[in-house]
Amino acid sequence: MMTATTSKRKLGMAGPPIGGSLMLVPARAREQESCTNNRDDEASTEVASPDALMNAILRAYATRSTWVHADLLVWLHTWYALLNDEFFCEPLPVAAISVERLHRRTLGTYRIGRDGLALTNRITLNESYVAASPARCVATLLHEMLHAWEERMGGTTGRYHSARFRERAAALGIPTDRSGHDLGITPDGRLARLLELHGVALSDKDILHATADGALPDVTPRSRLSKWDCGCTVVRVSSGVEMMGECLKCRNRWQRAEAGARHEVARG
Repeated sequence: MMTATTSKRKLGMAGPPIGGSLMLVPARAREQESCTNNRDDEASTEVASPDALMNAILRAYATRSTWVHADLLVWLHTWYALLNDEFFCEPLPVAAISVERLHRRTLGTYRIGRDGLALTNRITLNESYVAASPARCVATLLHEMLHAWEERMGGTTGRYHSARFRERAAALGIPTDRSGHDLGITPDGRLARLLELHGVALSDKDILHATADGALPDVTPRSRLSKWDCGCTVVRVSSGVEMMGECLKCRNRWQRAEAGARHEVARG
């Protein structure tokens, strides 16, 4: 069980990205399906498995170290426990949470199965974004927790962000498209209300903004590469590069492909 506490720490640039004080309250009536789990029993068995024990050891080490992100990890693990208590009837195991520099378009990742160190329930957040928005940081953490939830539910044999994943994400107030692009936090959604309860403010950039007809926004990243087409193959090259000559396979000359168009090969 969590006890009621209030963070009094004055946070600098190296500290956790908290928008206001983070208050942890006892478990309260939830707006989800009735849970029959006994939380006291769960707390006593939290680190019963070897995998959970190893992750708990890593959590203790990282949050007590002199590392620049140690305070941030305290904050993330605190929110992990809070989200786990609020949104998951069957609690997720202790996570191995890390903060690293990832690809600039990646907010976070979840590693299915074991990583190179045999760790499970492995969540990584991009250090380039964690300090930009406390609310978005929590939303990213919840997104990765949903991957852990789906893995425990049997995983998915198809798309990484399956229909089941997207349905659950939308229900919690963090809608996601099929490619895993973050669409924003739903105003007055379950996560938004939880953030407000704990003093984490939502900025305009954090909020999901639907289009005039109510449709979700298109957040698919636009490629900076240009398409060139010969008729049998489409290649992408840097925008400033001009393709010269012909394809060695179909002998057609390379042409810049127009959006939505494709050249067909005439076969005799």
